[in-house]
Amino acid sequence: MTDEFGVFLPNSVIHSDNGSEFKAYNYKLMLMYFNLIPSMSRIAKSTDNGWI
Repeated sequence: MTDEFGVFLPNSVIHSDNGSEFKAYNYKLMLMYFNLIPSMSRIAKSTDNGWI
């Protein structure tokens, strides 16, 4: 969820695929810093991204 300026609200869910860049420690730290919740699709299930 974002506010009227396009800024993510606290506890927003950030959905991504299972790429290594989304499993990286620094990425997880960034999400924690901004109080965001990670969500990943299952491996080999590209249809998980359909609702995005």
